[in-house]
Amino acid sequence: MSYSVQQVDIFDYKEVLTSLWERNFQSEFVSRFSWIYEKNSNGIPVVYCLKYEESDSFVGAIALFPRIICINGEKIDAYICGDLVVDSQHRSLGPAIILFKAAIKKCREDAPCILLTFPNEKSGPVVRRVGFKVFGEYCEMTKVTKTYKFILKYMSLPAIAYPLSLVLDWLLFLRYDVFPFLTIKRCTFQVVSEFDERFDDLWDRVAKHFDFIGDRSCRYLRWRIKESPYGEYEIFVLMARKSKKILGYVACSVVDKSVKIIDIAFDEDLVKLSHLFFMFIKYQKGQNINNMTIGIGANNSLINLFKKRGFWMRCTLGKVMIYSASNDANLIKNISEGKWYLTSVDNDI
Repeated sequence: MSYSVQQVDIFDYKEVLTSLWERNFQSEFVSRFSWIYEKNSNGIPVVYCLKYEESDSFVGAIALFPRIICINGEKIDAYICGDLVVDSQHRSLGPAIILFKAAIKKCREDAPCILLTFPNEKSGPVVRRVGFKVFGEYCEMTKVTKTYKFILKYMSLPAIAYPLSLVLDWLLFLRYDVFPFLTIKRCTFQVVSEFDERFDDLWDRVAKHFDFIGDRSCRYLRWRIKESPYGEYEIFVLMARKSKKILGYVACSVVDKSVKIIDIAFDEDLVKLSHLFFMFIKYQKGQNINNMTIGIGANNSLINLFKKRGFWMRCTLGKVMIYSASNDANLIKNISEGKWYLTSVDNDI
């Protein structure tokens, strides 16, 4: 089989991309195209289409979504490799490799540049083969905030399950939340509806404390979270009681008494994150939330802090893979051993 790859204009090839998406994923593409292709806060994505020469038809595509990454305090242009699609009859290693090689060529042209991807089980071997390196694991972590519902799964006796849940809830508080409770007097919280200029001030401070972190400026967060077609999100903010300076935030959605955290940010150190989670968990308990989850890739010290706040590792969702067009051969290794994290807002969905 003979294939060729070409960079395309997303507006001229909208019908081609829509057709590829809908026939392979059986889902609506129009709202996604408007959001992540046409209105992307970081600019128009670079898109490559794969043509099958024998039929003169497009059978695959990949998109490079622009992303700003801060490495050791320096802003680096990056791309999230996403929306990889190949028609079922062409799903061998060859076509996918051709598309990823086009992405790598673009990365080299834009050097210094980074490609970031969250491959599934099928595309993982492809990205390894073309030169991507494993940066870290991306996992789902869960915390139970009220135990009654979970006890009922194993004990269908509400009269016993309820008082037992009260005891367990108190023990969980003693185990995970006493320390921040005793040290949080200088902080307060607020649930806000929008990202304002105070978040830019937070981002300036956050960027200085990580070896590797994606842009969390006000402009990006407005687009990525508030304008997302994938749900409605709450923004929980931790503030200094006197100055009202933002010390951190949690962005989340709430469905059926379950909280899904899609992003977090915190100022300075892990103590601030402990305070942020304490106030956030306390608030959600007041809303009768049963549990919360977060998808995250992070360095060990950050993962361990989640565990100290009562989160447990539910499952590994996959690997975070990186390709670097940099003269520093040890760049990926050095930053992966440093302080970093990635959440849902660093992915393409």
